[in-house]
Amino acid sequence: MFEATMELIKEGKQPHPELMVPVTCDVSELDVTKKVVDTVYDEVCKKFGVQKIDYKYGTMIEIPRAALLSDRMAKSAEFFSFGTNDLSQMNLFQRDDIGGFMNDYLDKKMLSADPFQTIDLDGVGQLITMSVQKGRATRQT
Repeated sequence: MFEATMELIKEGKQPHPELMVPVTCDVSELDVTKKVVDTVYDEVCKKFGVQKIDYKYGTMIEIPRAALLSDRMAKSAEFFSFGTNDLSQMNLFQRDDIGGFMNDYLDKKMLSADPFQTIDLDGVGQLITMSVQKGRATRQT
């Protein structure tokens, strides 16, 4: 990513890369991964003779635990992206299992919509809202 960024800059473009670590559940994963990123970053800066390459480091919140601990995650992550399919699957049903019962749930109005076609605002939506609030309380961007 850093080398591609430098190549684009050499071509006169202005890239704004973002490196996103997927499927995290604890800030320690971000901290360990960031050490690897920092090593590669330093190598590429030296290779291209630059002091700095602007980029953002973040995470994909796909596991409910990460959403619940997003105040901690924001200590390392500059941004979050939310994997709503995975959050839905971990909060409601396994996507592979729904074929046998989802139509009954929808027909009997036990669910207002298929949670894999829309976002479950009552559960997953609330989890995302809380996660954003906790993250922004730690890192104001």
